[in-house]
Amino acid sequence: MQPEFVASIRVFLLLGMIGWPSIVAAEPKTGSATQERPPPLVSPCDQPAALAVQKAWAKSLGKRTIVDKNSIGMDLVLIPPGSFAMGSPPQERDGNGSEDQVEVLLTKWYYLSKTEVTQRQWKAVMGTTPWKHHDDTRDGDDYPATGVSWDDARAFCKKLSLTESSAYRLPTEAEWEFAC
Repeated sequence: MQPEFVASIRVFLLLGMIGWPSIVAAEPKTGSATQERPPPLVSPCDQPAALAVQKAWAKSLGKRTIVDKNSIGMDLVLIPPGSFAMGSPPQERDGNGSEDQVEVLLTKWYYLSKTEVTQRQWKAVMGTTPWKHHDDTRDGDDYPATGVSWDDARAFCKKLSLTESSAYRLPTEAEWEFAC
């Protein structure tokens, strides 16, 4: 059984590499050699270090760090490849101590939406208002779309992909934690 997103969990979207020109197989070339890529981001790091790696990757890819507004008003942020410890450390406040940490390496860069999918964006793509049935959810165009099932979120991605002619998908757990 697939989980439902509750009101406190927001739907974020990830723009996959499929559909973006020159991203997957077409490495930028200088003469006969491919352009050198920056090193991956190693977490934990401070904000200036993370921004420097992000900018270096954007430059090497010939991409922008933030893609301004798609057709429904999403800003998408470039997340460079990198590594981090996924899971909870034993000393984490309010942790239950049953989640071991593992080192994760993400080898591909991706774009992640800068904010939650808003109610305006959801309505523009799906034409529905699933949050209307939740008493604890605020209603308004700029509030997050909540009360959305996993299947509904995937249907949103599929429909947006067709509209945009780009591939949208939900982030993996590792992609989401790394971006955070």
